[in-house]
Amino acid sequence: MSGVGEMQLGFDGSVGWMVTPMTGPMVLTGKQLEQLRRDAEFDAALHDPAGYTALETVGQVEFEGRPAYKVRALRTNGDEDFEFFDADNGLLIGSIVTRESPLGTMKATNVMSDYRAFSGLQLPTRQVQRVLGTEQVVTITSVEFGGIEPAAFAPPASILALVK
Repeated sequence: MSGVGEMQLGFDGSVGWMVTPMTGPMVLTGKQLEQLRRDAEFDAALHDPAGYTALETVGQVEFEGRPAYKVRALRTNGDEDFEFFDADNGLLIGSIVTRESPLGTMKATNVMSDYRAFSGLQLPTRQVQRVLGTEQVVTITSVEFGGIEPAAFAPPASILALVK
């Protein structure tokens, strides 16, 4: 991250962790671990009803210059997120989420665009995240499915030292 340095965040199915220039290596617990676990779910976009007390369309709005349906997602733990779906094609074009961090509660705006087909799936190839006055842009040029070794999900040595 420009001006800050390299930041890592991971979850291996049980241990959630973060390594940043501001905090150094740390194992996540409490609300941070709960949110990371939920965000890491493979099928999180399907919104398992067991995890929500409300999923409702609250209106049609403009999001990033596009007409969109705004959906309120109220989780069973009280967290409230908003998702925006393109009014013309129904694709997810963004979200506004609140997450806990070492710096306190933060609101992030995520913008997805430039959808392309990869193995028959429509995926956004441009993703922008805005948080605390910074903007991070991720551009995806290719997607491969499968073939990931389990070791790729292992926490770095600095985290493993904290877990032991």
